[in-house]
Amino acid sequence: MSHNLDYPVDIQSSGVPYIVITASEYATVNMVVEGTPNPEVATYHLVIPQSIQSSDNLSYDTASLLNAQALTDLTSIFSSLMNVFINEVVPDSVKNNISGGLGKATNPKEELLFKSPDLRTHTFTFNMFVKNKQEGDAIVNIIKSLRKLAYPELITDTGGAVGDFFAGGGNIFLYPHQFSVEMHPNNNNAFPYIPGAFLTSITTNYAGSGRVSLTPDDHFQAIELTLTFQDIRISTASGKFGINGP
Repeated sequence: MSHNLDYPVDIQSSGVPYIVITASEYATVNMVVEGTPNPEVATYHLVIPQSIQSSDNLSYDTASLLNAQALTDLTSIFSSLMNVFINEVVPDSVKNNISGGLGKATNPKEELLFKSPDLRTHTFTFNMFVKNKQEGDAIVNIIKSLRKLAYPELITDTGGAVGDFFAGGGNIFLYPHQFSVEMHPNNNNAFPYIPGAFLTSITTNYAGSGRVSLTPDDHFQAIELTLTFQDIRISTASGKFGINGP
């Protein structure tokens, strides 16, 4: 794997902010719990993207509390039973007809109930323009390296009884590498804290300038590279795995 993983090639000495993407071997749950480090295999220093998007979403369910609370507004046991019957047994179409006929509708007494945080997604779109052969080679190495590390390895020979059962192996994937993303320098500017994520999408537009054009060295003149990462583990308010860092 090439070590020339910077774009532009002088980005670290240029004095301008840049994005640092670090690829590491996947940290299993046991490794995280035990605090076992996972080796880093590649580091990318890339010019600030033209687009940075980070999505924080939390899931909620809408639930009716009608059956969970006393029907204190009903004046008789009969009306209470009728209310339960109408809400639990009678089809919606019949209930709508009854509501329309009486000019009254049942209060569903709905409440929004928290379910869980969603795994965050982060999307970065980089514009890369080739000014010389060195930069062209660097862009090629970056894209090839990211593609290689984003994909899983395939176990081709499991061996023993397991291998025989799976007809010689080749049916088990090793997890891809995981990535961390940060901004340099870190000026506490609300850039998302991304300690561990999978690279779930790599989109390469070879007509970054509006049309496909090649350099004398046959490099693509302009490439628009979009990387989408998704957190491996959920974020929490305490920041153990998520939003504000450890």
